[in-house]
Amino acid sequence: MFTAVLTGEIVDLRFVPKAEAQKLYADRRTPWQCRGCGGNAHMRLHRDDEDHIAMLTFAHNPGEAEKCRQLGLHTDESPAHHALKGRLAEAATSRGWRVDLEVPGDRCRADVVAEKNGTRRVMEAQLASLSVQDAVERTERYEESFGQTLWTHTGFRPWSKQVESVRVDDELDRVIGGIYRDQGGNDKLDPLPLKSAVGDILAGKFRYVYFEEAGGTAGYFYPVGAPATRRREPREHQASMRGAHVRECARPISKGIACADCGHYGTAGVPCLNDDCTPPSCPDCGYRPWHRFAKCPSCSISLPRSDRGTL
Repeated sequence: MFTAVLTGEIVDLRFVPKAEAQKLYADRRTPWQCRGCGGNAHMRLHRDDEDHIAMLTFAHNPGEAEKCRQLGLHTDESPAHHALKGRLAEAATSRGWRVDLEVPGDRCRADVVAEKNGTRRVMEAQLASLSVQDAVERTERYEESFGQTLWTHTGFRPWSKQVESVRVDDELDRVIGGIYRDQGGNDKLDPLPLKSAVGDILAGKFRYVYFEEAGGTAGYFYPVGAPATRRREPREHQASMRGAHVRECARPISKGIACADCGHYGTAGVPCLNDDCTPPSCPDCGYRPWHRFAKCPSCSISLPRSDRGTL
């Protein structure tokens, strides 16, 4: 963890001068607390291959991590995880987003929460193995607590086409997967610097699409304004696609289908987000569109999924 609580104040080690951080590390009596569970914590020293000080982070005291696990929060993070998380934060900050790290939510703790002009985005660094179900469920919790979520990962991940994600290289410097030149997702974009790629995604310069096709699912980003191409054989889009291009859709959560009202290819179990398809209104106050939230932002009544209007 980069953040912990000291006498009621959140301390982010990324912004503590190195000399001061080393003094804090030397004083083992400092009463640090985990931001998620309130358990006792301490500073942890990470060294590089040459035994130099590479990074200082926080960790739970022995036996204290179980409190976080009971809350559904992940506690074990490698130096590489911290490094990627820090670079995601830098990418957002460089584009004018206000960034907060390791923010507790409802049964989740978001690696990076970025906020700008009233919009919040979550960015997750995921280097360890994760099941498809866990990725989908965690995405739902992040979106209900904070907002739209972008995952970053290394290597092949079975869940990478189920949630918004990009693949980074082993050095954590470049995005090497998850972005294509065309809407059909046929021509992969050349590797991009991580900072610029993530910044452009946050800025809306890339659009995400998700749909079912023969043999599985497809989810990827493409540049706004890219050619409206079809998917090539044998990965041809199923017959529910209308027209000669891939339709943009809602953020994927489960199996995709076409909206019965407008034909927009979206995601089963969530409302159609096509601007041409009128979203449902809050039954209490009439607020629109209310379906992006677990509670109505206007009157704060709870919005059960069954009442939100789904495909």
